[in-house]
Amino acid sequence: MIKLIVDTSVWIDFFKDHLSSSLRSYFLSSLDNQLLVITDIIEHEILMGALTKRQYQELKELLSPLEKLRISNEELPQFTQFAWDLYRKRLKGSYTDLTIAYLSQAYHFPILSFDRYFYRLAEQGMIKVITS
Repeated sequence: MIKLIVDTSVWIDFFKDHLSSSLRSYFLSSLDNQLLVITDIIEHEILMGALTKRQYQELKELLSPLEKLRISNEELPQFTQFAWDLYRKRLKGSYTDLTIAYLSQAYHFPILSFDRYFYRLAEQGMIKVITS
C-alpha cells in the first residue's frame, strides 16, 4: 500500500462520521498501517477546529504519530515555480491547496480529498487523487 495525504475535508467527515462505510474502512485501515500523511497546514486546520482545550489535546494526540510534510526553505523556489506554472495554466488555487498539491507531487503521494481543485489538477496529470 502507498502513503497518501489526507486533506482536511476528509478528516472533518471522518470526525463527523459522514464517510461511506467503504471509505471509512479504507481510512481506518490506512491509519492503522501508518499510511496516512498530513501537512503542517492540514494539521493546523484540524486543530483550529477544536471547540475545547480537551478536544484540541485529543486531536493533537491523534495526529501526533502521523508523518507531517512541510515545504522546506530549500524547496521554496520550486514551490513558487509550481504555483506560478499552475496560475499560468488557469489553475490558480489557495495557498493551502497549492501547498498540499506541491507536496503531493514532490513526494509522489496521492491525495485523499473531496476538494474539486485537486480533481482539476489530477485531470491535468499534475497529481493523483483518491476519492474512495
